[in-house]
Amino acid sequence: MPAVTSSALLSVPLPFVTAVLACVVAVRLAVGAAGNRVSRALFAGLFALFALEAILVGLRFGYGVESLIPIQRVLPLLVGPLMYCGFRALVEPPAQTRATTAHFGVALALIAACLLSRAVAAWLDLLIAASYCAYLVLLVRLWRRGPDVFAGASLSRATALHAWLFRSILLLALILALDSLISLDFMLSGGRQAALLIAVGSLLLIPAFVAAALLLPLEAPRVAPPASDSKEGATPEDRALADSAAELLARTHLYRDPDLSLSRLARRLGVPARRLSSAINIVHGVNVSQFVNERRVEDAAARLARSSDSLSDVMTAAGFLTRSNFYREFRRVHGVSPAEYRKRASP
Repeated sequence: MPAVTSSALLSVPLPFVTAVLACVVAVRLAVGAAGNRVSRALFAGLFALFALEAILVGLRFGYGVESLIPIQRVLPLLVGPLMYCGFRALVEPPAQTRATTAHFGVALALIAACLLSRAVAAWLDLLIAASYCAYLVLLVRLWRRGPDVFAGASLSRATALHAWLFRSILLLALILALDSLISLDFMLSGGRQAALLIAVGSLLLIPAFVAAALLLPLEAPRVAPPASDSKEGATPEDRALADSAAELLARTHLYRDPDLSLSRLARRLGVPARRLSSAINIVHGVNVSQFVNERRVEDAAARLARSSDSLSDVMTAAGFLTRSNFYREFRRVHGVSPAEYRKRASP
């Protein structure tokens, strides 16, 4: 591809702003306690890759540095593996993530082939698009399993991790769209609009990276070993297990512990985490986080009806960590806010 310069990028070096923010997120992940050692390394590597890509793009389109173009063009092949394997490492213990080697082996082999062979490099844009699409499918499949897929995290954190997985899917889709538009621009006009597209992409990515720097969940979930999943209809065993879980929560008030996780609840019942998740989903049509939160909501509702405690005290006593989660789950169960419920329950 020919190099393109832009005075807009010289005066407002947006790719470099993106690079700085990506570096902040990478460092925060590397030195923080988010996830396990493997997931931290992969996510930190992902944002370091974003930073490197942004720097190379800024040098190319802002200052006409063309010598690094081959490296800049092949780096996107690593985005999908880093993102997917990072989330996968939160689902399975590190010893079970040997497939990570295969993902990176394929990506590195393609990178080497593109750098060494012009014939393969001619297909690079298509290979990158195919990589993005393949990992979008894998991430969506992981997301569709619900928050219970993060069995080792506390239930509230599992919900947060599931939300971040969805945001990552949107981010990868945005990168795919921008990359496709830039490639199409080079095909049709030799890259005349490439600098403008990069500026627009940077303006979209900057707030995403700011949000990541400020809001990334920092809990280190204990990852439970995977177990077989059931897709059958509700069986007597499913109902018995779901009833046992409900009885345990009612008897011990275990739901009041804000650090309660799926794997811990499953250990108390003596079953694999995914077996419990499957049974509750089949019998009640909710994930384990929602199942436990329903008990927390009923506890909170009883406190609201019989006491004058503040909403914050009620929320904390019932086991909720955040006000947003408390209000969302309370409204899901009762259809009104906690404050409105208290008004209606007052004599």
